[in-house]
Amino acid sequence: MKKIASLILCLITINGFGTTYYVSTTGLDTYVGTSIAAPFATVAKALSKAIAGDTIYVRSGTYTLTARLNITKSGTSTNNITLSAYPADVTSVYPIDGRPILDFSSLAVGSSNQGIQAKNASYWRIYGLKIKGAGDNGMLVDNCNNFRIELCDFFRSRDAGFQIRNQSHHCLILNCDSYENADLGTGTTTLGGNADGFAPKLDLGDSITFRGCRAWLNSDDGWDGYLKATEAGLSDGMTTILENCWTWRNGYYWFDGSTTAAENGNGFKMGGSANKDQAHNFILVKCLSFYNKAKGFDQNNNAGSISLYNCTAHKNGDNDYGLNSTGVTYATGSVFTVKNCNSLGTKGTTFKTGTVKSNNSFSTSTTSSNYTSIDTTGVSGKRKIDGSLPDIGYMHLAQGSALINGGALLPTVSYYDTMGLRYYGSAPDIGCFESNYSLPVSLVSYELKKLEKEISNSWITATEINTSHINIQRSIDGKEFITVGLVKTKGAAKYEFKDVLTTSLELNTGLYYRLEIVDNDGSKTYSLTKYIALDSKQESINIYPNPAKNFININCLESKEILITDCLGRTILNVLNPNTPVHTINIEYLSKGIFYVKIIKKKGDSFVMKLIID
Repeated sequence: MKKIASLILCLITINGFGTTYYVSTTGLDTYVGTSIAAPFATVAKALSKAIAGDTIYVRSGTYTLTARLNITKSGTSTNNITLSAYPADVTSVYPIDGRPILDFSSLAVGSSNQGIQAKNASYWRIYGLKIKGAGDNGMLVDNCNNFRIELCDFFRSRDAGFQIRNQSHHCLILNCDSYENADLGTGTTTLGGNADGFAPKLDLGDSITFRGCRAWLNSDDGWDGYLKATEAGLSDGMTTILENCWTWRNGYYWFDGSTTAAENGNGFKMGGSANKDQAHNFILVKCLSFYNKAKGFDQNNNAGSISLYNCTAHKNGDNDYGLNSTGVTYATGSVFTVKNCNSLGTKGTTFKTGTVKSNNSFSTSTTSSNYTSIDTTGVSGKRKIDGSLPDIGYMHLAQGSALINGGALLPTVSYYDTMGLRYYGSAPDIGCFESNYSLPVSLVSYELKKLEKEISNSWITATEINTSHINIQRSIDGKEFITVGLVKTKGAAKYEFKDVLTTSLELNTGLYYRLEIVDNDGSKTYSLTKYIALDSKQESINIYPNPAKNFININCLESKEILITDCLGRTILNVLNPNTPVHTINIEYLSKGIFYVKIIKKKGDSFVMKLIID
């Protein structure tokens, strides 16, 4: 757990030098604030002190606030300002949520009563805060750039939980939740028509990315990208990217489940404007929308381009995909693309003429054998300790479904990631969840004796495995796996071990593998899962320091080649035949971010490790 806390600390703090301030429910604003033993009592006091390169850590607990918090200062590209939950408080109490709660419930409903307003600021990192009950937006990002907002919750605000506007650009909202926001009840007359989960809207700048975010039970929409031509500084043609985001049950008041005509209830509302002529380009990748009051994916008169890749919709109140608005004056070059998407609902889909559609599967049936489950249990469950979405069975493809490997290759979607290119098997699956079934059900059901009756040769045993042929690898996403490259011939058949059925590896423990048996003439192939115990020792291979700044040391015996690649898989550096067990590489010319180091050994084994450069 200490290692996880250290990793989070490294990820959220890129500043080499600067002052660290602490805030605690047991603190006092008369304290110095720079010691964990003498913290400030309020976030406002810490914000008044922090400058470029500084970090503010907010300890666990509930903070009752009676006024908006204002962020007006800026960091720099090399010295961000960080406002963060104290990492040890988050990880030490997991799975109980140890993030600090900033409670603004005492604020009256009003357009100036946001919980946090960031205005005319840049280069901030905000991590691990729970923002509750603001009189307007939980957080408003106004004319800002280069913000990274991660693992934050925005809930029970009296307007959109999170709004970003006024030419704000190049911002990443990562693994955040916005829920139970509603602009109705005491002190308001808007009847629920404004409170979205996430609102990149009105007069936005370019390059806003939401990744791994969820929005549910908001009185208006899950996401709303509406533009307003009368707003000053409106930029036509901006692009908003959503990757791996979920939204559901929007259009209802969280308190009692009621709804009004003003509560729109779309899952993803992608743009729109009063005159139906404003272009807000949207790219959605692996997004899920279900059980919303209205449409799952809604064009809403958007005059720009819309691209939907590997998205899933289920049983929304209106069209699962509604991309056929009338009377729109489209921008030059506007294109609608819908690829590898699926739906399971009752109202169907509608697309404008000329929409580029390929490898989709749309069904109006309310049940289907294509899916392992249509039970939504767990969708709002606690995130994993790294902040990523929880593992659920809902809308995952069933083993043997024709939708598995039924998609087409996708383009690189953003400079942050290559999500569209990651898949198992021969091609991407259709829908937002990629399956990884190593064997068809019919082959798994085989038993050893049945196979032995069909082939005259005796079964190859675990003792016949030559461990020198075992290839141990670490994948780019950090998971470990084994492939066994041994091929033996006995009589008329060829035996080949392949595709170990595991996503994690501990050597000297049992693992499942697949054994493929091919007749001598290649006419018949059998596969079966068998349990074996591998007896192999893995040497110590590591990179240090990591995170790193100017250089790294790679400890690996008998390495043949060392490759450093970026997140897009592009080779940045290639070292052939390193001549020492510990090889030092200068990285001071590389930009900050996440890279991958691949070590290829002389015997053919390869290892991939993540490298953080800060």
